[in-house]
Amino acid sequence: MAKLKNEIGNVYGDLTVISRAEDQINPSGKRRVCWNCQCSCGNFYTVLGESLRSGRTKSCGQCDRRKRISERRSNDICEKMIGQTYNFLKVIGIGDYDVDADNKRRRKVICQCLLCGDIVEIRANWIKNGIIGSCGKHNKSRGELYVRDFLKNHNYDFEEEYTFKDLSDVKSLRFDFAILKNNKVAACIEIQGSQHYDTNNGWYNYDVIEHDKMKQEYCKSHNIPLLILDYSGGQMKTDFSAWDKQINRLMEGEGYDT
Repeated sequence: MAKLKNEIGNVYGDLTVISRAEDQINPSGKRRVCWNCQCSCGNFYTVLGESLRSGRTKSCGQCDRRKRISERRSNDICEKMIGQTYNFLKVIGIGDYDVDADNKRRRKVICQCLLCGDIVEIRANWIKNGIIGSCGKHNKSRGELYVRDFLKNHNYDFEEEYTFKDLSDVKSLRFDFAILKNNKVAACIEIQGSQHYDTNNGWYNYDVIEHDKMKQEYCKSHNIPLLILDYSGGQMKTDFSAWDKQINRLMEGEGYDT
């Protein structure tokens, strides 16, 4: 009789062997060794040892089914995006998958940048949420473009990507907009997308949150009004008319005369 191979702790695909299971006995009386496994999705599953070693079984099966359903839904969403324009990106096809650090697969779409004609692949959810609005060479969200146009149309004096010499963390921290009055900063405006609030957003990290705090504290200590516009809903869910009112209130508070 062949010596039993101890599989405990071994990993096969998404399955990790955690203990020996009761043997399976086929109609001829032959015993077949089974193992209790835990799938990467959390499910527990009993598998024949030979199926693990041959590669026939690599997961519990249920997570594969959920992945297929999720991918079909993702494909349907991307199909509906084809031909649509988001900021300066026109969706022309479905791309490959992008994989997060937590191994979640995110479908990308193929886009043409309307500013330069370049073809790029970008995550569909980033485009729909307005996080990315161009090929990257002109990477302005719809929210930033809206505020820029609003300030221009109302003849406000402003600068984009404004930095203060005494505010940095390795690099200078930038404000989306600085409102100027008599060549001095009268107020600042920040547009904060979901990466500033949602821990599941791929761009959310400690630096983003820490830099937000640093900019808020700087403005407070220097008596500079700071308007934070919530863009977490992206271009589809943001009430831009509410932004108009907030910006106007900011300007009125500063006695800004155009």
